[in-house]
Amino acid sequence: MWSYPNGRENKRRPRIRITAIDSHRAIIILTGGRLRNKDGTPAPCGWPIPGGRFLDLAHMVFALRNSLEFKVLGKLEGHEPTGKVTSKEIRYARRDVQATLNLLNAVKREFDSFGLSTRPEQVLSPASLTKGFLKDMELTPPKIKFQGVSDHILGCAAQAYYGGRVECRIRH
Repeated sequence: MWSYPNGRENKRRPRIRITAIDSHRAIIILTGGRLRNKDGTPAPCGWPIPGGRFLDLAHMVFALRNSLEFKVLGKLEGHEPTGKVTSKEIRYARRDVQATLNLLNAVKREFDSFGLSTRPEQVLSPASLTKGFLKDMELTPPKIKFQGVSDHILGCAAQAYYGGRVECRIRH
């Protein structure tokens, strides 16, 4: 991410680590930290690097609306990149940044209206948003709530539950 003018990597600057969760989601953090001497002690020229906060707007929008649609001023339609720096390309890039900022502001307004203690970058799916609501409502998780229930009763309850289509009565 950072290099010296001669092209050599600047190891005193943070790096970005992207860890894939699945084919659609990833965790993004800054890495680095204090440079260390050979004996393991911190070098005087290094500084600690915090993890950073990265928000994936596409996943946040999907978590909020279960679709990728938000009514905000968007990109210019019908643009084909030329790969050259022209006034048209710069105008498109500025409009693209403005569209991303408009989307960020709209998503942040909607997320803040919920009053959750969960931070926006922690929401990776509709399930994590729902977990944030349940946590803030201080509901007892089923694993703890039904801790004293016997395995036989839990087995009967599991047999009574079936997922998928609700109108399904008998399968296979």
